[in-house]
Amino acid sequence: MDIILTQRFLPERGGSIQWLVNLFREHLGELKVITNRYSEPSHNPFPNAQLIQGDIMLTDWGITSIPSIIKYFRMWKLLRKELVSGEVNYIHCSKILPEGLVAVVTKLLTWKKVKIICFAHGEEFKAYNSSRQLKLIYKLIIKNIDLVVANSNYTKGQLLNLSSPQKIEILHPCINLEELESKYSKEELRLQYGFNNNDIILLTVGRLTPRKNQLGVLKAIISNHLEKPSIKYIIIGSGEQEAELRKVIKDHQLEARVQILTNITDEQKKDYYHLSDIFVMPSINTGFDLEGFGMVYVEAQACGLRIICGKSGGELEAIKVDLTGTAVSNQQELEMALCKFIDNHGLDQSALAKEFAKQFATKPSYKSYQDLVISNLC
Repeated sequence: MDIILTQRFLPERGGSIQWLVNLFREHLGELKVITNRYSEPSHNPFPNAQLIQGDIMLTDWGITSIPSIIKYFRMWKLLRKELVSGEVNYIHCSKILPEGLVAVVTKLLTWKKVKIICFAHGEEFKAYNSSRQLKLIYKLIIKNIDLVVANSNYTKGQLLNLSSPQKIEILHPCINLEELESKYSKEELRLQYGFNNNDIILLTVGRLTPRKNQLGVLKAIISNHLEKPSIKYIIIGSGEQEAELRKVIKDHQLEARVQILTNITDEQKKDYYHLSDIFVMPSINTGFDLEGFGMVYVEAQACGLRIICGKSGGELEAIKVDLTGTAVSNQQELEMALCKFIDNHGLDQSALAKEFAKQFATKPSYKSYQDLVISNLC
């Protein structure tokens, strides 16, 4: 039996959650998922898995506050029960902290020979570097984790800068290609959502944070180069920068050209991928807040979109530079790239993008994951 230990899971959304879901849909053996109990109805995406839920959502990964200690204890109690009552081979932790810490402590206290595998995404380094306590915890437990799976070479480098794990391998996140297929044409979708066929539609999917740099795209649209009314911009996501972005849209009277969609279904998100022309998310580094990979770049390419990304982290591993997209490092390069893509928007390179995205399909990715586990831990 295998256990997935993750405080964040469906119905919550996010790249790290979706990676786990996509990857372990291919798992055929017995599987249990220990996760948080959400107020919304839970969804189990795995046919062979049992969901075990508890109040384990930590807002503070440290071990000095009473609320955090209580949540850690609850997570430990759920995991310990499974370890002592069954034959567990592997614990797959969604992150090194907090899940990896609980797995290591539980293994040591129960004397079980279970193997611990932790995923690393890049985004968590902001937390690791935010306090001496978390950095110390990371360094203390990392040597007891049997295998760390990083989502990119960039994330691996960040890990090694903190402290070297016993074993670290790279596995890029995977996507479900079948779920991203659309039965409607671009023209049909544009008619359904109120767009014209001659519109040039830009799309960003991601949290509304400075790192994702939706503000940079808005500034480019405001600039003299991109004043055309036919240029539309769709922003999908929610986050702390929403109010600021909405103010910019209102101040520059862009309501007819820019939409922020904070609460849509996965089916609607797929529709927006297929009705758009260019996926643009020029991520930037903001302190320790890093772009570890960026599954949305791969999803967009699977739907045939050209990409404009940043050069801040592992996103360069999610596209084929100069073939399926381009990377920019500042506002001037972003505006130049957008102008070039818009001038050539009639050039159909969707086949190249879709072909590149095939390497991130779930089945070969899970096979690669199995190979990593066997080669490192068996």
